[in-house]
Amino acid sequence: MQKTCRANCGCVSGEPTEFLEEIGFVVNDHADKHLKGLRCSMLPYKDQGWMENIPLYGILGYIKHQYEAEGLST
Repeated sequence: MQKTCRANCGCVSGEPTEFLEEIGFVVNDHADKHLKGLRCSMLPYKDQGWMENIPLYGILGYIKHQYEAEGLST
């Protein structure tokens, strides 16, 4: 079973399209590492294959779920 790593990028300023392009470049340039982008925003949950959008109101639940899936305690 291959493990998917997350490419977490932050955007403080700039256009959202530039931010998504940067994530896309990182994910595509390192396809051999099975990266997947993760964006936290006010948009609803959406899995686009190469990137997941997690709504801000659900990020704590998402992180807790990831910790439990890895066998870690919160």
